[in-house]
Amino acid sequence: MQRVMAAVYIGLYELVNLLVPSPPNEAMRAAFTTPTPFLATLNIIGFVFVAFSEEVAYRGYIQKQLLALMKFAPLAVLLQGILFGLSHGYQGPSFMFLNGVAGVMFGIVAYNRKSLIPCMVIHFLNDTGSFIGMMAQSGGS
Repeated sequence: MQRVMAAVYIGLYELVNLLVPSPPNEAMRAAFTTPTPFLATLNIIGFVFVAFSEEVAYRGYIQKQLLALMKFAPLAVLLQGILFGLSHGYQGPSFMFLNGVAGVMFGIVAYNRKSLIPCMVIHFLNDTGSFIGMMAQSGGS
């Protein structure tokens, strides 16, 4: 199931980038491309806190509250994913959409596994991988 979800996410990522190409968000790029190893290390440490806090907030709290309110897991998972995507609007429309899709996938994993830990690990690895990619593209150290 996780492999299928990963393949769907990658396919959607490529499709969205073809249909709605977004110019690089310079503010986001400037925040993540740091000139020193010390600041890069601080960014990576920050990703630990981001992964932990976003998973606790969206999958651990919002999704559980929506599930208790609606008593219908697919809708609760979908709605928290939409909220997660909207909260990333500063990254532009294509990344907002992709973060929403990722939020739904994380929600499915959290619901099925009854644990936030796999979501936190994947979230951290995704953020760190994106950071490393931005650093490589910009020539940062």
